[in-house]
Amino acid sequence: MKAEERRQRIVRVVAERGFASIAELSRQLEVSAMTVRRDLDRLDREGLVIRQHGGASLERVAGNPELPYLTRETTLGAEKEAIGRCAASQVRPHDAIFLDAGTTTYCMAKRLPDEPFTVATYSLPIVNVLSRKAKMALYCAGGQFSPELQCFLGPEAAAFFDQLAANTIFLATTGLSIEKGLTTKTKAAATVKRAMIESAERVILLMDSSKMHKRTFCLFSQLDSIDRLITDAGLRDEDRKLLEDRGISVQVCGDEES
Repeated sequence: MKAEERRQRIVRVVAERGFASIAELSRQLEVSAMTVRRDLDRLDREGLVIRQHGGASLERVAGNPELPYLTRETTLGAEKEAIGRCAASQVRPHDAIFLDAGTTTYCMAKRLPDEPFTVATYSLPIVNVLSRKAKMALYCAGGQFSPELQCFLGPEAAAFFDQLAANTIFLATTGLSIEKGLTTKTKAAATVKRAMIESAERVILLMDSSKMHKRTFCLFSQLDSIDRLITDAGLRDEDRKLLEDRGISVQVCGDEES
């Protein structure tokens, strides 16, 4: 296992559990405790985990329960890349699309070819990657910048999308509850997401399967607003049926497009 892959796996374990000990990581990764200590020291310097006696815990930002963007970017990376690749293949020249802020939508943005699309977003990483596309018309919402979420929030961002219209929004979520719907962890993000959904003809949700049956603080949409879900092969068959029974077309990456 390469060092970068090993460190990404460490971040994933810590993100899933909140804390992981050196001994536990050493057993899982089949490397020495000294190697784990060096990896944790580096991840601590990069701000991805908090180095503690005997292990590491998840970095949390005071006053904001959302995970830092860089931490989320290394979690389930292969699944997010596959979802992003599937989503990007569904955009056609001259489409007007909204890209929600998130690490999975960022993976999609990286895969978009330099074609005459119109793209609107409020995500700084997405703007940065798409700014190199000469044929693309790119728009970005303003507002208060969140360093942790790497996006612009506030009433200015929501009003920006109120004045636009898109063929499709490629949406991100923190959790999906069959009973409650789609949730995120901040009210400011929920407000912008609602504005984007209202201004789009079609809603495609990009979500890795680990977020199924998860619910966080702020509801931003019911399930009946979703036209399609693009997810990974970890989605259980019974969950796929639950979603399809709600009228949602489910595309698992690797399936033939439905």
